Amino acid sequence: MPELLKGNSSDEELIHSAATWWQTSGPNSVPPRDYLYYITQLNEYARWRASKLGQLHESAFSYSESSFLPNPFQQFLRERSYTVSEMPGDTGLRLEHGLRTLVGDSRIWRDVIGVVQGAAFSDVPTLINGEVGTGKSQIARVIHDSSMRADKPFLSIPCQFLSHEHFKLQIRDLISEFADVSELRGLDALFSQVGTVYLADVDQLPLQLQPIFAEQLRKRHNPESPGGNTYTVPRYIASTNEDINLLATRQLFRHDLFLEIAILQIDLPPLRHRREDIAMLADHILGQLASKYRIEKPVLHMDTQHKLERYPWPGNLSELRTVLDRALLKTKRIIKPVHLFFDAHNWFPMNTRDRDAIVRVLNVFEEADFRIGAAPIEQLIVFLLQKDQLQFKASELAEMLDARPSTARSYLTNLRRLGFVKKHGDRKSTTWSVNQARLLGEEPGGSPNDRDTD
Repeated sequence: MPELLKGNSSDEELIHSAATWWQTSGPNSVPPRDYLYYITQLNEYARWRASKLGQLHESAFSYSESSFLPNPFQQFLRERSYTVSEMPGDTGLRLEHGLRTLVGDSRIWRDVIGVVQGAAFSDVPTLINGEVGTGKSQIARVIHDSSMRADKPFLSIPCQFLSHEHFKLQIRDLISEFADVSELRGLDALFSQVGTVYLADVDQLPLQLQPIFAEQLRKRHNPESPGGNTYTVPRYIASTNEDINLLATRQLFRHDLFLEIAILQIDLPPLRHRREDIAMLADHILGQLASKYRIEKPVLHMDTQHKLERYPWPGNLSELRTVLDRALLKTKRIIKPVHLFFDAHNWFPMNTRDRDAIVRVLNVFEEADFRIGAAPIEQLIVFLLQKDQLQFKASELAEMLDARPSTARSYLTNLRRLGFVKKHGDRKSTTWSVNQARLLGEEPGGSPNDRDTD
């Protein structure tokens, strides 16, 4: 294993110790600081080798008689465009500092941090998927600040504001904030001034501009400049809250650009899927707000913490910050449930998959003559979408719809008959879960007996 890392001879003992630790430690063990960089390389290689692309290369190498075909690890290094020995010595420390800003200790968030580690030590184009407010720009910044390109500027381009006619001028204006562009001509010269190009909301990039950016991404395959500087071509990171693959199949997004930008994908979970992190996140945000307003950090009442954990957070981290900021207008000491104010209209989803599900399920409800009270029926569907694999009680649905518990139980009984929810437990401890396959149209309706087990 150490020889695969291709380290310098002076580091052989450290590399050997790190590789031994990696082979013998448990999945949740935290590596010593000196091992962090090499452990990340091994983890990244293990994930690549288990991927379909890695398995394809390994199969081709094992059956090939050609001496020119690279072995899987050589191919892995080729795709990353650098070897371990080329990394600066302080990269691991920069990454460790950046990861401390990604607050959370849930299992799903630790998985995300593991992928972010691999992205920081890589140089491939990266696509960050996540709902509005999940922290996509923060992840992009951590990757850049922890990478080999941290000494060059981070260029954030809001794709929704780019104009087909004037996009070069817009990009020139953005870069002029940190570099002299008076003598620069063309996109290549402009982008050579930055280390990372972050395409925010890449799904909103005008179709006329997508071939241009696809061509810019392809230039990473031949990064050498006449002067010999390998890093004149920037690293590209993009973010989206849409399913770009789905948009590409509908010809709303160029498939070639999707393939170029999504070599590495990072899926950020919505806040409702990491509820165990909410108290920690709220405390962290309150500390930031207290520092901003120059006040003593307020304390969350236990009932407030429970209410924050039960709320579905359609606006994710952005909404959590807004709700806590509002609470500080009412109190500066102990935040109680009465100090919380949520925007009732914010429950509507912001991605294509959820909108498609709503339309599809509305049609099913209409055919079955399913109705609820005064609340919009779309609100009920979004509640189900947000629950995903989580179990919930009828009281949670009653609170969301402002209905009686008996009314909520009646709704759930009808939803069970239609195959959208499943019942668990007995009369004294009844909980419900959502049949996501049915909700997303991946599973047709059937008889209740085939769907549920009490």
